[in-house]
Amino acid sequence: MKRKLFHSWKNRGFTLFTIVFGYFLCITILSLVINSIELDKRNDENEFQGKHGTVSYLTVGNYISSSFTGKPIDVINGFSKYGKVDIQDLPNQIVAVGKKLCQSQVIPTVYTKETDFIPNITEGRYISIEESMRGDNVAVIGKELAKSLGVEVNGKVKFYNKEYRVVGILGPEFKYSAWDKVFCISVNGLPKDYMDVLNRSWVQETDKLKSLNLYFAFRVKDAEKKQIYDQIKSEMKSYNLYIDDKKQNWEGASTYEQARDTAKNGIPIIIVALFNVLNISFFWIMDRKHEITIKKVLGATDKFIMNRIRKELLLISILSALLSFITQSILYKEFEPFINRVGWSFKLSWMTFICCIMVAIVLGYLSTIIPAKKIVRMKAAEALRNE
Repeated sequence: MKRKLFHSWKNRGFTLFTIVFGYFLCITILSLVINSIELDKRNDENEFQGKHGTVSYLTVGNYISSSFTGKPIDVINGFSKYGKVDIQDLPNQIVAVGKKLCQSQVIPTVYTKETDFIPNITEGRYISIEESMRGDNVAVIGKELAKSLGVEVNGKVKFYNKEYRVVGILGPEFKYSAWDKVFCISVNGLPKDYMDVLNRSWVQETDKLKSLNLYFAFRVKDAEKKQIYDQIKSEMKSYNLYIDDKKQNWEGASTYEQARDTAKNGIPIIIVALFNVLNISFFWIMDRKHEITIKKVLGATDKFIMNRIRKELLLISILSALLSFITQSILYKEFEPFINRVGWSFKLSWMTFICCIMVAIVLGYLSTIIPAKKIVRMKAAEALRNE
């Protein structure tokens, strides 16, 4: 059966090329639209360092009526039981590789459960929950910092004379971002000398009273915050804490609006491509009228012919989709920086792959309905006479 199928395709090389190219073009355009929506979403989250409604910037201190008697790291770890903590607004510090020294934006982090936001990772991975809790000597660094230091994933860097293994590179690959010069390590793995510096800045002493002043991003959903804050205050009652919640001010278009604009620009092109594919499929089937009619004369049933046509077009549509994915993977390596500038992307994801394969299958099936029914209803004698 396969030999006969490919032999039939070989005899219609130009028509086959036309229909494959039509499917290829349609799937590629659809893929570009989905990729671009995901690109907008990733860029939006990276720019604002979190997702809408899941990050707040907290100032945590103690009321002046009492002196702070605990350790700042205990307060930080107390918050980390409920959500990811990223310490913010710390002075830049030197990170070294050999004799190379570079200024970096230090962001100590700690979390004990899965978080819904991890910065864009260009290479490698992010610090795991276990590494964060244990305080392992691992770090993720911004791509510009990595480039300046000449370090890659699994390379070693020094911070306050303590060595860390780089497990990931942060930041979008083809765009500048707030993460490009970041040095991110676990709060529990900070060098002792640096922790002493932080403690002196976090706990200030006046009139024999010690006051705490912490500032960090706290990643929990808005709907859960009040309950979590009450729970934390109850657990740390002896510290007499206050929590000043400054919710992130989201400026510019939302992810939804960006996705809507991208889809609005791409959908007309997709519709035109779909109609072209349906027309090409129609002519592909009608071009085989003589072959199909002979099969009817030889005893092939309408059901057999319909199934055969559907299988052929489904196979063509899936092969065209795979060809599109391979082409986009090649183009990604060479042209992604240029196409990113206009808001498009060749970077494939599982969502893109699944959506495009589903569209290819549905399109392959729908394109057979009208022409296949028209052919099987045609009388064999009349079809052969017209030929």
